[in-house]
Amino acid sequence: IVSLLLDLERKEQELEQLRMDCEHFKARLETVQADSRREKKEKLALRQQLNEAKQQLLQQAEYCTEMGAAACTLLWGVSSSEDVVKAILGGDKALKFFNITGQTMESFVKSLDGDVKELDSDENQFVFALAGIVTSKSFF
Repeated sequence: IVSLLLDLERKEQELEQLRMDCEHFKARLETVQADSRREKKEKLALRQQLNEAKQQLLQQAEYCTEMGAAACTLLWGVSSSEDVVKAILGGDKALKFFNITGQTMESFVKSLDGDVKELDSDENQFVFALAGIVTSKSFF
């Protein structure tokens, strides 16, 4: 009987330890689940911020392209005058302008990647105007 009582007491202690372990694991599970939910919310918020940033970048790129096309078209229009070309691109300004123009042309050609843009697109107008300015500059 004593042996059975000792076994029973040991089993009760083991059972109590298992209950405590179970409670501990439940608490850890709840903590991990809460962390997971929080991280999912953070990830969703970050994705939304990334999408908004991408949209803003696209809008800014579109705006810059439109502005560049308009500015270069105006500049091309006035570049038919030698005095204007010398005033605008005099000194070290010409080198800077040609460096930027070269980089822009290279980037434009790489962006085509076999695609043909519409002739009246802002990108084409921008590049055509740059080419026109370079052509006008080469005459003077």
